[in-house]
Amino acid sequence: MSFTPSASARRRAAVDMRPPLVRLMVDLRLSNPGDARRWFLVPDAISSAVQVGPVNGASVTELVGSGRVPLAHFEGQGGFFALLLEGGASVRLRDVSVDSDFEEPSHVLTIVAAAAVVVGDRPAAAWYDVDPVCDAEANASAADGRFVGERYPEDNPELEVGLQDALELTVDLGATGD
Repeated sequence: MSFTPSASARRRAAVDMRPPLVRLMVDLRLSNPGDARRWFLVPDAISSAVQVGPVNGASVTELVGSGRVPLAHFEGQGGFFALLLEGGASVRLRDVSVDSDFEEPSHVLTIVAAAAVVVGDRPAAAWYDVDPVCDAEANASAADGRFVGERYPEDNPELEVGLQDALELTVDLGATGD
């Protein structure tokens, strides 16, 4: 049995926005088979290089479905969605909105799994107004949830993101599914 975090994804739809922007609707399965907690960072936009940060702040939503899924959206140039999974946890996240700024939407999404995440000078968990840990087994939609809160520093700085023991998980989105 592998204790390496894993991710799989399926592109559900592609919606043309103002050119050249395409919004992809993606379903994800994130798994943390190890013993320790891990953060999973899902980019809010696909770019040619993996970029986590800088960001300007975060908004947090508790998603609707089976199990508790607090989802933070760290917004900015290198924006991403963040989820914290306990060891042994597996989360299915539906309807995640990921932008692609290519004429032809990319088929590759790179998710980062990390032991620790620091945004600015604060641990990622400090940006939540609730306990950031997802239930061990959860299935929720990112399109439906309850707004919990947001944090944006007053001087609107670009905050660097630091990662500890990070691993890149590359998933193929393939063709649009049903």
